[in-house]
Amino acid sequence: MHQIHWNGSSDSWTYSKNKYYWNKKKVKIKTVNVTVMKSQTTAGLEFKSGKLDLTPISGDEVKNEKNNKSLFVRKIPGTMYLQYNTKQKLFSNEKIRQALTYATNSKELASDVLQDNSSTATGYVPTGFTNSKTGQDFAKQAGVIVKFDKTKAKQLWQEGLKELGMTKASFTLMSSDDDSTKKVDEYLQGQYEKALPNLTINIKAVPFNSRLSASESGDFDAVLGGWTPVYADPTDFLNLFVTGNSNNFGSYTNAQYDKDIHDANVTNAQNVSKRWSNLQDANKIVTKTAAMTPLYFLSENYLISSHLEGLMMGPLGQPYFKDVYWK
Repeated sequence: MHQIHWNGSSDSWTYSKNKYYWNKKKVKIKTVNVTVMKSQTTAGLEFKSGKLDLTPISGDEVKNEKNNKSLFVRKIPGTMYLQYNTKQKLFSNEKIRQALTYATNSKELASDVLQDNSSTATGYVPTGFTNSKTGQDFAKQAGVIVKFDKTKAKQLWQEGLKELGMTKASFTLMSSDDDSTKKVDEYLQGQYEKALPNLTINIKAVPFNSRLSASESGDFDAVLGGWTPVYADPTDFLNLFVTGNSNNFGSYTNAQYDKDIHDANVTNAQNVSKRWSNLQDANKIVTKTAAMTPLYFLSENYLISSHLEGLMMGPLGQPYFKDVYWK
């Protein structure tokens, strides 16, 4: 399809059939009209009234539609996580970051709070990346690297505060201001303040673009973010925390981690087994040293009209409309 009729800021646009496409005779649909809806409830009602044929949904809407035959659920290789600004005094301490990770009940967050088919995070790199030689899934092979342990969390927290010469701490958790994220904010705030003595967390929910700008400039204590890949390899995630990477917003640095990634990308780039081993080692380092706290592995949920056929979901990105037709 070819995108037209968008001025760069409006909430609606149209995709039209590209007359220059080499296989245009096989493209059956001429236009796709797209509208941005900020309310999940409104989108659900528009779908049920027949005004929408396809809409993503999340949060409570997923729970409400769990028995709807039009619901399509797709697990995607994506991770939501809490990223720390290691230039800040509190988060310069590894034990403090580890304490927050141990205080995170990923299973409860995914199943009881979000209720949107997200799943428990077992580490940083999510499921969905396979070894070209063995066929093994990267995350499943890595196993459970992080786990919920309140006792360990409290111990590390107290040790970390002592190392920093502090008896209490506070930080601001920045995030986007959508409804689903607000639930995560409130849950984490409550869990962390309960598990870690003398901790106060302030919530700063801002528009997505403001969160991104602040993250890029390092203007945050801790930020709720996430990543979905551009290409199907663990390095799409792991490269992010290399020293100096433009997406390493928290300025995390670890010499052994950098070496493992360099070896995977350069030294052992043509050796599948050694490269995979380098990446597994890096994944353990970045998770165990808590460059970030993995929160949950992502899913995508859609309501799709039963009359819409040929719709394909790209393994990493948006739906493909090339083969869509009406039955």
